[in-house]
Amino acid sequence: MSDQFDLARFLELAPELSVNSHEDDVHDEIHDLLSAESETLFLYEWDSGAPGAGAGTERVLKFRGKFFFDSGDFGVGGPFETFYDALEHLVPMSGDGKILVGSAATSYGSSIWSRDELIKNLEFVAPWDQDTLEINGIAWDPSLGKDQKTAAPIDWHILSSTSAACQKRNTLKCQSSGRDSSTITVH
Repeated sequence: MSDQFDLARFLELAPELSVNSHEDDVHDEIHDLLSAESETLFLYEWDSGAPGAGAGTERVLKFRGKFFFDSGDFGVGGPFETFYDALEHLVPMSGDGKILVGSAATSYGSSIWSRDELIKNLEFVAPWDQDTLEINGIAWDPSLGKDQKTAAPIDWHILSSTSAACQKRNTLKCQSSGRDSSTITVH
């Protein structure tokens, strides 16, 4: 549990938990209960490429009307009264409330923001050196500009894993650039 976790307030939400157990067992019970009954409202995945603790997943959860964060680095924090309270304890935020995106970011997802709304809430703070960033499950090229709304998203499912040939689905044409399957040219 993080230093932002309030056990007494959590037990008010989940009186069925036993606090007479060993501390590690209580933490496991809390994590299990959150995993089973909470709704993920926000997800952030990152990978620095460094060995060891160089990757992780961070989430904002809603559980029984309250909000929590669940971080691979910091553990569980909460309960918070609002989604934004939990979010700003989880990810770095700009002064105007945007999520600061560093070069290790690999994906963002939200069940409360549309893809375009999520993109509008991102602010890049480092030079972008990756091919794409996944936003709500769809690959997006940040070098095209975070406010761009007209380019077709890359749909990785339309590419055959065994063929680099062009395929067509609706009006989106894709072809392999000849390097690897993660580098795609969208026409």
